[in-house]
Amino acid sequence: MQINQLEENKEKSKDLPASDINLKNDRQIELVLEDEEDVDLSEFSDEIEEWVLDEFRQIGLDTAKSVLAISKEDIARRTELEEETIDEILGILSREFE
Repeated sequence: MQINQLEENKEKSKDLPASDINLKNDRQIELVLEDEEDVDLSEFSDEIEEWVLDEFRQIGLDTAKSVLAISKEDIARRTELEEETIDEILGILSREFE
């Protein structure tokens, strides 16, 4: 049964717009989408303190677009960052894509 699920997942993933597909287990497919415009958070170390960047990394956000993709409320709930700090960070990251 597990082999059938893996084959079914592979078949479903063929039409997905992903450059790299990693089967993590028989029920989960991790899509790694390449986006030339995305920027690693480490590129912002001159504008954002390292401990703040670490807060994002600890919740699995390591690129600018991954941070911008979730709501401010979700960031506040999942990190120890204050709302003012979150607003500042979102502003810095947003300007990168203007």
